Amino acid sequence: EDIYQQFRKVKPSLLESVHLELWPHFDATLIDDQLNKDMDLVRELVSLALEKREQAKISIRQVLPQLILTGVQLTKPFLELIAEEVNVKEVTLSTGKEVSVELDTTLTPELMLEGISRELIRKLNNYRKELGLTVQDRISLYLESSDLTLMNSFNTFKEEICKAVQIDTVLKTFKGELKTIIVSEKEVKIDVNK
Repeated sequence: EDIYQQFRKVKPSLLESVHLELWPHFDATLIDDQLNKDMDLVRELVSLALEKREQAKISIRQVLPQLILTGVQLTKPFLELIAEEVNVKEVTLSTGKEVSVELDTTLTPELMLEGISRELIRKLNNYRKELGLTVQDRISLYLESSDLTLMNSFNTFKEEICKAVQIDTVLKTFKGELKTIIVSEKEVKIDVNK
């Protein structure tokens, strides 16, 4: 209703409420068969790639370097969608007659740090939820770990982590009681304050 009222500000001739409008009529000419075929192919390729991830026992949160698709032709927007769904840096096309997917599971130190940061984001957001915080609530965070790789990940991806978890300030000392969470099998002590 709110969106409809925004439209009414621009076009006052619209009815008073969206609830008074008639249902739109079906228009078969608006169906894009090629788009539907491309999206079916995208879904199939994503499913195959995720199967490969599962076989390699690599979490979907762990960024991988590349997915190679053989025997398909897709435009850049579809390749970007596949990259996002499969969580790879790049999707490349290779010529061939049969459709296949090859997942590069090489984990560079940089990709491992990025994967740790994503898991940290998920754990921090889960803790926010436990505390009853809303998306609008901004927080300060104290974080410590004896694991140097985890701390390196936090420092490398601090800006992304702060944005994703609504962190305004990273504290040097804790204010309250420390909560222990496990990230990538490493112990992390945190203190979150609104």
